[in-house]
Amino acid sequence: MPVEIDGKLYYWTLEVCQEMCLSRSTILRWLKSGVIQEPIRDRRNWRIFSEEELDKIRAEVNKTYGRKGLKPVETTMKTC
Repeated sequence: MPVEIDGKLYYWTLEVCQEMCLSRSTILRWLKSGVIQEPIRDRRNWRIFSEEELDKIRAEVNKTYGRKGLKPVETTMKTC
């Protein structure tokens, strides 16, 4: 469930993985290699992604996996 901070919605890593049908290791690899930027962290030092960051990840998923003929990631939350 997204958390609201200063009027903006943020998503935990698990929620991003579920929405994008990606593994946690893929997200972490993309962060380490600079494919996506490191998001802010909460008081527990957990990553939280803004909706803008989700859009960037969605674009990367579609760019990466769209070439393989897979269906593009939709803009709504879903389960894999």
